[in-house]
Amino acid sequence: NILPAVSDCIATDQDPGGSCNPDKFEYSCTREGESRLRCLQCGSSYEYDCDECACVLKNEVIAGFVLLVLFGVLVFVVCTCYLCPCCPWYKNRQMAAVGQGRARAHEDTMLDELSPPMHITYDDYRNTYGDHRNR
Repeated sequence: NILPAVSDCIATDQDPGGSCNPDKFEYSCTREGESRLRCLQCGSSYEYDCDECACVLKNEVIAGFVLLVLFGVLVFVVCTCYLCPCCPWYKNRQMAAVGQGRARAHEDTMLDELSPPMHITYDDYRNTYGDHRNR
């Protein structure tokens, strides 16, 4: 068996000793201070670190995981604050809704004063408000 130089990966199909099965492993290497050959097959989320003779997580995977956690925390905080009665955002939304309700109620009152109710007859209207046709 010919061992590769320390901190050097050799593709298993190029391994002169054939110690690692090329159908199962992609690279072979030795770790510093070790004499035994290591066979490596890293998944798609990993990359080969030939200096350490190991598989390490890709930086993109770590960054994606961190961003996913941060996004989850952000969504949790927004949803909690949206529904929590002690949150200032919730209080502002409630005050705005009450203000809009008062404005609508005022508009409805003004319209009721200007237009006759729709459920009364003309005679009832004339008796209540007077006959405006002959003016």
